[in-house]
Parts: sequence; C-alpha cells; structure tokens
Amino acid sequence: MEKNIKHYPVLQMGEENRFFFSDNKIFTKLFQVIVSEGKKWVNANRGCLYFFNSNGVLIGNNELKNPEQAEKIAYYTLENVENLLLKKGSLIPGTSISVNESYISCYVGDKERNNLIGVFVLEGINNFDSFSKEDFELISVYSQNIYLLLHDSLYFEDLNEIYLKFATSLMILLTGTENYRENKKLDFLLKEIIRVTGIINSSHHLSKLLRELMESVKSVFRTESCSILLVDKEKNDLYFHTIAGEKEEDLSKVRVPMGQGIAGTVAITKTPMIINDAQNDNRVYKVADQTSGFVTRNILATPLVVDDEVIGVMEGINTIDRNNFNESDIDIFLTFSEAAAVAIQKARLVDDLQKANRELEKKVSELASLFDLGQAVLESKDVKELSLKSIRIIVRELDARRAVIILKDPSKQNLNLISHVQGKEEISTANFLRESVIVHAIIDNRIVLKKEVPIYQELDDLDEVFLVGSYIILPISDSNKRPFGAICISERNDKTAFNQGHLRLLQTISAQYIKGYENIRLNEDIIAKKAMEKEIEITSNIQKNILPGGVPGGFKKKKKKKFMPAKEVS
Repeated sequence: MEKNIKHYPVLQMGEENRFFFSDNKIFTKLFQVIVSEGKKWVNANRGCLYFFNSNGVLIGNNELKNPEQAEKIAYYTLENVENLLLKKGSLIPGTSISVNESYISCYVGDKERNNLIGVFVLEGINNFDSFSKEDFELISVYSQNIYLLLHDSLYFEDLNEIYLKFATSLMILLTGTENYRENKKLDFLLKEIIRVTGIINSSHHLSKLLRELMESVKSVFRTESCSILLVDKEKNDLYFHTIAGEKEEDLSKVRVPMGQGIAGTVAITKTPMIINDAQNDNRVYKVADQTSGFVTRNILATPLVVDDEVIGVMEGINTIDRNNFNESDIDIFLTFSEAAAVAIQKARLVDDLQKANRELEKKVSELASLFDLGQAVLESKDVKELSLKSIRIIVRELDARRAVIILKDPSKQNLNLISHVQGKEEISTANFLRESVIVHAIIDNRIVLKKEVPIYQELDDLDEVFLVGSYIILPISDSNKRPFGAICISERNDKTAFNQGHLRLLQTISAQYIKGYENIRLNEDIIAKKAMEKEIEITSNIQKNILPGGVPGGFKKKKKKKFMPAKEVS
C-alpha cells in the first residue's frame, strides 16, 4: 500500500508575485541565529530579518531602536532592488528623513528573476559612527546566501525534515560566510601590509609614517587605540611617540619607566604580552589611565627590535568587536611592529646622514667664510672696510639678525659701532661712559653667553638694540690682552639659542678679525712714521739751505762755530 505523503510548501507566492512564508514559527530560532551571526560579524547593535506575510506586508521582530526608519529603508531596498549603506546623519533615499544611526539594508532575493523574499537590516555599530564598506560587502554576500538557502527549501515532505535540512544548510551557510569573512580579512591584511611596506619605502617623514602605520593597525585589529612608545636611554624610560586614538594629548605627557607596566616589561624581556583583564592586573601601569581618564580593558604589546636592541614598544588597546586578544593576533601584530621598527631605523639612518651632511656643509661654509675673512684681512684698506666685511660673514655664519662690532676710540671717550640689524648696515658712534652690559663686558674682558635676556635685567639703550633674545658678547683684545672692543650677536633667525659651538666659531672669526685689525693699525703706524720722517727730512733740508755757511767779513774772528740742520722736531 502506497504511503500517503503530504508536501509542505515553505515559501508560497502571494500578492504582487512576492514570496511569503506559509508557517515560519518553526524557523524563528534559525532566523534569530541568522540575525545574531550577521550582527556579530560587523559589530552591529541591532538587526532585523524582514519577510512578507500573505498580504504582502513586511513583518519583522521588534528589536530595532527606530522601527519606522528601518521599515522605510527596507521598503526602499525592495522597491528599487538596491542594497543600501547609510552613514549616520545621511538621508533615506527619496525622503528628507535623516537617520540617527548607521544602517545596512540588503534584499534577500534574486534581482534578475525578481524573486524577492525579504530584507536584512542592521542598525547602529558599536564604537563607531558608521558601518564600513567592508561591512556592507560582507552583509550583501551574506544576504544573497540566505536567499539561496531559503529558495532551496521550497518543498519538503514534512516539517521535521524541513527544519533538519534548513538547519544543516544554515550551518553550511554560516561556515561559508565565516570563511568568506576570514578570506576578506586576510585579503585586507595583505593589502594593508603591502600598503605599509610601500609607505616605509617611499616616506622619509617618520611621524607621518608611524601615524599611518598606527591607523592601519587600529583598523586591522579593530581596537580603540594603538600607540608606539620609544626608549629614552638617558632617562631609562619610554615615551609615547605616536598615538592613534583618544587622549593623545594627555598620554603624550606620560612616561613609562623601563621594567614597569606592560610596555616597560616588554621592552626589558623582548617578549610580546597579552593582558585581557587590565583593570585587575597589577602589571599594568595605571598612571596612564589616571592621567588620561582612559579605561584600559585589554592590551597587546610587542617589542620594536633593531639589531637585537629594543628601541620601543607597539601597543594595541581595547578590542572593539570581541572580548579578548588571542595568541593568533601576536604573529600578525609582530608583522606590523617589525615594519615599524624598520621604519624608525630607516628614518634615524636618514636623519643621521642628513645631519652629517648638514655638519659637513656647515664646516665647508665655515672654511669658506674663514677664507673670505682671510681675504678681507689682506685686502681691506682700513678698519671700516674690514669691519663691514667681517660683520656680513658673522651674520651669515651664525644666522643672527643682530650683530655689531664695537671699537673703543682711544683719543675720545667714544665707541665706534659697525652694525647689522635685521638686514640694515649702519656705522655710528656711542658714548663709552654708560651703564651697559656690553661696555662692562669690554671693561672686564669677560665673555657673556645667554640663552635669553633675563627679565629682571635693566638694559641700556645700547643693549636694547643689540641684545635681543639669546646673545653672545665676545670682547676683542690686542696682543697684550688689552680689550679694545667687542663683537656682539643676538636673535637667531630660527629662534633657537646660541651655544658653545657658536661661541667657538665666533672666537675663530674674531681671531682673524683681530689679526687684520692689528695689521691695519700697524700699517697705519708705519705710514704715519714714514710721513713723519719725510716731514723731518724736508724740514732738515730747509734748515740746511737757510743757515749761513761761514762768518761774514769785518767781524772779529772768534772760536769757529758750526751750524747743523735739525734731525728731530719736538
């Protein structure tokens, strides 16, 4: 006798050629699993799987925060057969309604055959304003797979068989979607690694490079914050160099002692660490949270190692879409930390090379300036010309906006000034008898190097012009160590302070200047002496010509006298 078999159509055709479930109570739990898994994969707050009833009206659960908005979005998706990704604050298409949450809405059906079963809607995302493009693509694929699963379940012999086969197919669907998600994640990871490698190879700006690297790590590992701490060998601690996340300004002030906290421990042991209960773990350096107000839940930290030396630590803080970090995260995290270490090392090598080049250029420039000064010493006809040439070299080599050569006038109580102030050269005089920092330095033959003018210091008019910001006063003395003036420089163009290196260079220049000054003075003395000798010679000749040669006749001869022309004039 043939067994009577009853067929149950799970999906039936309703109004407007729309499918509806004839009896979906048995599938309620399975639908809940579908929604739950979809929410988990993209970290959504809420979700709803809409289906038509026999009257062609969309029905769904009541989990959504704003069901009216969600329903409008769902109807738009079905009517236009178009998946939607709505950012927070954007308008629902065809309306003037602004959404206060981010939404993903994907139709469950076959667009080409116009077979539409329902809509899968996700509302809001944890810790972010809006869903990402990757989230949208994943749910789009997931929704298509839901349709295939339901479509293949159109007719079965009894409800138990329907449920069993549907549940089995659902498990296959979830596994397949998870594999798709993992493949997309690996593909994204590979692209990020390639992108980061490209940045490292093309960028020489360390801060910008590390910032992009941290944003990449934050995106890949879905964390609230990522940071790089670098080792300060002099202070034996670590400081925050780059932070991608909140509280950057506050954390930048925090320093972590070597051997303390997770970062300090990783720096000493060179071993990665995972802490998944940071609030109750005594190894965590609580000062960072106390300073910033940030709450650290979990930490993944790896060392930055170059040539077996730890130069820093990279940290990921607070997972977003999962409760904990796990051991499988370490290998991938190490890939990024190794890239960061390479980037830092490369940037430091480039900086060292550029610094060496700058030092070399500086030395070459200084030698060229000393040569120019040597030429000025040889070619200058007077002190004025020598001083002007020297002041230009001083301004150029010491990057000063203000410079002056001050010379005492021995015959008067005056100072002769050859100055260069903000691009303007001037020759002037000033009274020597004054309460001036510069004059006292000359009298005391004392070098003065200041990072800045003390606030409490009262300045003379002369000082106010030539002592602005950081300054150097260098007395200049003759071969007998007697000061005859000073060279003053102040107000560097780059706003930095003068240092001992600048003083040494100024002393080298002043030595050449003094040599030239003394040569000019010696030459002037020789010329003056020769002029005096010539004048005496002329006077002597005049005397020789006008003095009598003998005794006139008629005079009684007395003792013979001889008249001699003068050789000196007193």
